Amino acid sequence: MHKSTPDGLKQKMKDYNIGLRQLAVLTIIAQKSNTSLDDVLKMKKDGMSIKQIAEKLNVKKEDIRAEMIKLVKSIKEKKTN
Repeated sequence: MHKSTPDGLKQKMKDYNIGLRQLAVLTIIAQKSNTSLDDVLKMKKDGMSIKQIAEKLNVKKEDIRAEMIKLVKSIKEKKTN
């Protein structure tokens, strides 16, 4: 998977009418399910809820929560350095 640029992420948020938190959760779902982020974003754009997408791709709520906690910790660590 390639790294996205800040401008690229902003564009995805605009294109799919989602916020940063939703983008983070959808990215986690994509990674955990070995599905492309674009495919996951298309499901969202087609009207599926994040919960429905996670269930369809067999990603557990607990796994998403654990990854979000890691992400927040990582951001906090970078802010203090």
